[in-house]
Amino acid sequence: MTTIELTIRDDDGNIIPSSHKRIYGLNIGKGDSDTIEGAVEKFRHKALEDIHKDFLSNSQGEFVSRIKKKASPATEKRR
Repeated sequence: MTTIELTIRDDDGNIIPSSHKRIYGLNIGKGDSDTIEGAVEKFRHKALEDIHKDFLSNSQGEFVSRIKKKASPATEKRR
């Protein structure tokens, strides 16, 4: 079975962490045109769904970190 492994990097070249390694199997069977197109279409839908989840998760993590950093000095000033 043919496999595709995706690595997603941010603008600085850092790998965007995901919950697990993304390896996708492509069952191209005998290699006829219809089978290949179907396998690629299935891969495309699944991979895009996973990439979307990774981007949202990473973005949410960065947002929470920024909020915590902003809240941290204010908390220390109150003490």
